[in-house]
Amino acid sequence: MSYRVYISPACRTDAERHAQSNEIESFAVKLERDQSTGQLGRHPPPYLKKTFGKSGRLLIEEVQLDGDTVLCFSRYLIRGDRTYEGFLSNSEQFQRQNPIDLDDVRRTLAETVEPDTPPTPEPSDAESSWLHALSPIKLGEVALLESSDWVERMAEPRTGDLKLRYWEVVYRIVEQANLTEGAGVVANPNNPGVRVLYSWLPDLRRILLVAPLRPGVPEDEAELRKRYATFLAPGAQPTHEDVGRVCRRSYPSIVVYDEEVWMRIQANADANLALSPEEESVLESVMTPGQDRYPLFINGRPGSGKSTLLQYLFSEYLTHAIENGEAGAPDTPPLYLTYSDALLDRAKTVCRSILRCGAKQAAETGGTSDENRIDTLLDVVFRNMKDYLLERLPPEERRRYGRDSYVTFARFRREWNRAREQHPQPEVRRIDPDLAWHAIRTYIKGMTLETDGPMDPEYYEQELARDRRTLRGDTFRLIHEHVWERWYGSRCEQDGWWDDQDLALAVLESATPLARHSVVFCDESQDFTNLELDLIERLSLFSKRRLDPHQLRDVPYAFAGDPFQTLNPTGFDWGATQASFHDNIVRQLDPHGRGRLRFNFQELSFNYRSSEHIVRLTN
Repeated sequence: MSYRVYISPACRTDAERHAQSNEIESFAVKLERDQSTGQLGRHPPPYLKKTFGKSGRLLIEEVQLDGDTVLCFSRYLIRGDRTYEGFLSNSEQFQRQNPIDLDDVRRTLAETVEPDTPPTPEPSDAESSWLHALSPIKLGEVALLESSDWVERMAEPRTGDLKLRYWEVVYRIVEQANLTEGAGVVANPNNPGVRVLYSWLPDLRRILLVAPLRPGVPEDEAELRKRYATFLAPGAQPTHEDVGRVCRRSYPSIVVYDEEVWMRIQANADANLALSPEEESVLESVMTPGQDRYPLFINGRPGSGKSTLLQYLFSEYLTHAIENGEAGAPDTPPLYLTYSDALLDRAKTVCRSILRCGAKQAAETGGTSDENRIDTLLDVVFRNMKDYLLERLPPEERRRYGRDSYVTFARFRREWNRAREQHPQPEVRRIDPDLAWHAIRTYIKGMTLETDGPMDPEYYEQELARDRRTLRGDTFRLIHEHVWERWYGSRCEQDGWWDDQDLALAVLESATPLARHSVVFCDESQDFTNLELDLIERLSLFSKRRLDPHQLRDVPYAFAGDPFQTLNPTGFDWGATQASFHDNIVRQLDPHGRGRLRFNFQELSFNYRSSEHIVRLTN
């Protein structure tokens, strides 16, 4: 299937009337050459729209015809025209009044030579291997579960000096070739007072660490066995639900192969490898073959573990790179992006720990340890998004984006607060910097491709879908006039100020090839604009590969975000976010709907980092 373009007689007449015939013809050639609708605005199906300058509007009807998607140029209208107003208010009636003659479409396309563009290549065997890097075999590996009693007792001061001895016991449990006993106690041979009560759950492939037994308290074991009878009684057959009720956290058994990492988990370090039962459930659902894996969005509050879960998945692809000899400088490297250096450092710490555990396990079981190659690989794949995009620009263009001229939200807020204090109009002095920044980055700049330039108030109020607007029309108009046109926009033009949206647009408009990454993961994604999502979609090498429909759900795009940490001062609109991710990722990856692709939205609802009274206070 491919995109073909048909220009209707009515559209040709419109274009001649407005002296736009050459522009319309050139755009038709570009669409067929690029085979992408990423620069088109979305309207209720079957319509797309392309903005030409301030007032020109090309209306495009998508038609499925003989195995192709035909982009039928229906009309070229001017904003404010009664026909265009009718389209905005009632697209169904517009379609009845402006029908596409399918017979003429077939005749025209049959007489038209298809553009001589190279066919989209299929992925190579090496590239295809990334689609299967989440090996289902790993789902059968043993996982360690910790009960609440285990977590609380390991945090007690009396246990602190014995953590290494407890690690030796847990290591011994994991290393047992055949865990035939349903439950039992294992003691440290060098320190018999260090004893662990555990339960082996063979059907679930889980080891439940019930508790470290208290030395010199003989009734302790009996009380624990009674409390955990569901797991410890002879013939017990606990279910996943039973496990969920008692499990405080979990992690793969390979973690015990690195005593430093295991003890960091016990110390509850900020960047630890412990998975909550909720996270583990999501992880298994994504790794199970046949599921709608990707594109994936993990939504959760602070402390829910969304970033840790993202890093577990990403580590699977790093392991794939190492096992296939691509560590160091892979040809198609995985990519983990975030704007925050602090988050990036924590993500590298987690993935380094996971890979170290795997490397030590491999070495101790007769394999080859690749630990010395891990840091090199991590430096390649973990990137600050701003730095990464700057490197995608040619050197002569990069000089335009000096660090001294870079505008963060903190700088914007400081400068606007200073500017508005002197303004004579009270309503302008009341424009909050949070609101102004949201309007500029999300709409004025963030939808540049859709609006063919900075969005103006008329487009926002009359043409942008109502469910995508988060500001009142008069508020947007006030910000556009006094913050954008009379202040920030002119400072950008005259003083060279730039922000993340300018950089994303520059990379999109440059000739630099973008589709070179086998895996694209992004953290703190709740505020990505349309512009940034369009760019992220193009970073995947699979955006330029011909895939079978069943392969689409294995293309690794994954995002994590917290709606309550959004920069949007009007509040988070989950519906609008879902629509934006669908349009910019799903619609581009599966443009003809062959794979019935949809976003896999997963929500983590529990907070495992903060105590109950803190969560209640913040709520």
